[in-house]
Amino acid sequence: MNQQKGGRKKKGGGQGGNVQSRNPNLDGHIYLNGENISCELLKLGLATVIIRRNANDRTRTPANFKVLEKVARTNKIGFWKKYDEEGYGQDDAKNDEQTKQRQKTSKTGKEVEVVVSHIETASLFYVNDANSESMKQMNKDMEELKKSDPKPPKTVRPGKQVRYAAKYDHHYARCRVNNRFDDRRNQQNNDQDKGKGKGKGKNDDKDASQWYVFFVDYGNKARIARTNFVELPADLRIDKV
Repeated sequence: MNQQKGGRKKKGGGQGGNVQSRNPNLDGHIYLNGENISCELLKLGLATVIIRRNANDRTRTPANFKVLEKVARTNKIGFWKKYDEEGYGQDDAKNDEQTKQRQKTSKTGKEVEVVVSHIETASLFYVNDANSESMKQMNKDMEELKKSDPKPPKTVRPGKQVRYAAKYDHHYARCRVNNRFDDRRNQQNNDQDKGKGKGKGKNDDKDASQWYVFFVDYGNKARIARTNFVELPADLRIDKV
């Protein structure tokens, strides 16, 4: 296998070629007794040709690899024998189409107009596609939600799912509830007032509860009072994470 170091090439045991990739890892072939190991594995149905998911990946795959893989699959050699029998590979066409669609819509290497929604640091910030139809629809849905004069939930439950919208800067936005704000000083004062007969009852703490949230569509975080929450309709929730 050829090795490359410091701009010079060294030849080790066996034969082969190498290509310097963008990684910059070294791509190469391993030979044993003059035989390309990759080719032998493909012939025996013990390997498959890697699928390049990134359309901008310029790494070249030897042309005979696909031919060897096709021959092994047609003759049902190695794991190809059970591949079709057990239903594996039936989604190949669907997966190929999904890959093509991802490549078509990928923004990698392209110039895109964005709106910066939140900045954490100089190297960590959140943006939205300025021409995103889904974000336009989301903003429209949030405005409709605001106009409907929704009632706040009786209780707020934290979790990974996105089940609520919270009012921030006079507008509703979808959020994930992380945990409850623990204002121990105010709680102690409330306990003292209740001990003196000034408390408002058991529901006072529930009504005044505040929660730390993460706004999933914008990237910012905030502390929100329970009365500024609203439950999202089913089509705007994110239940699977």
